[in-house]
This record gives sequence, structure tokens and C-alpha cells, in this order.
Amino acid sequence: MASNSSSDYEHDPAAAEEPTLEEVFSIESLIDRVEEMQRRDQLDTLHKLTLDNSLLQQLILDYQQHWCWTIHLLETTHEAARSLQKALGHCFKEDIAAERKWLEFWGVTREHEKPLEYRGAGWI
Repeated sequence: MASNSSSDYEHDPAAAEEPTLEEVFSIESLIDRVEEMQRRDQLDTLHKLTLDNSLLQQLILDYQQHWCWTIHLLETTHEAARSLQKALGHCFKEDIAAERKWLEFWGVTREHEKPLEYRGAGWI
């Protein structure tokens, strides 16, 4: 009473048996295993490269942020140096004016005096 319907083949215990030694050590089986190993290696490499790429992107963002902070610090320092230079120039002029008034108070006059000017450091 054995029938040859398709449902009999799906549940056939012989179809679920382990492969024979000849099938396990066949060229086709070897090629299949090598291809599977290559796919795994490629996936592992792809995963590693993806992680490395993410890390490098984060490092680039960190360096860009530090660069922006450095530029901001440079601009702030430059403004502070310009303010100091301006204040020193003003102080120099006030000192000269005060010295002239002091000398005038005591009756001391200077002839042919060349006017003095403040010269800041030329790097700003």
C-alpha cells in the first residue's frame, strides 16, 4: 500500500539521512564549503571595515570640533591682544600729556621736541 504521492517523498526518512562519505568528500561539496568560508570571511571583513569606518568618522568629528574650538580661542586671544595694544597706546598718550602738563606746571619747556607716538608690536 505504498503510494508514490509527493507527500510521501516529503516525509521519506531516506531523504533526511546524513550524506554519504562520497557526498561529503566530493569536489562539489568541497567547492560549496570553500565558497561558504569565503562568504563568511567577506562578511567578517565587511563588518570590521564598517566598524573601522564608523570609528574614523567619529574621530574626524572630534578633530573638527577641536579645530573649531582652537580657531575660536585664537580669535578671542587676537581680540584680547588688540584690546591690550589699544589700551597701551591710550596709556602712552595719557602719560605723555601728563608729563607735559607737569613740566609746564614747573615752567619747563622743551623746544624742537619731536612728538612721540606709541608703536605697538607689529605682529598684531
